[in-house]
Amino acid sequence: MIPSKEGCLSLEDGDVTTRKRHQTIALRSFNPARQLTQEYFNDSAAVVVQHEMDHLDGRMCNDRENLSDLSQENKSKKQT
Repeated sequence: MIPSKEGCLSLEDGDVTTRKRHQTIALRSFNPARQLTQEYFNDSAAVVVQHEMDHLDGRMCNDRENLSDLSQENKSKKQT
């Protein structure tokens, strides 16, 4: 995982947040001929694809930030 500073044009306030993203990803999809394809993305291209996939899944940057905060809180509670 790599840290990624991300902003989003979908948000009015223009806030930039830091996310942890995979440095390399594989994306499987179907082409127009309905054949399964797989492409690999690295570094900034991988970050962009993950960001846009979040949108397709109905998530925004600030949603991801809130989930990350909740995850950290839950980990802290388990350790105490």
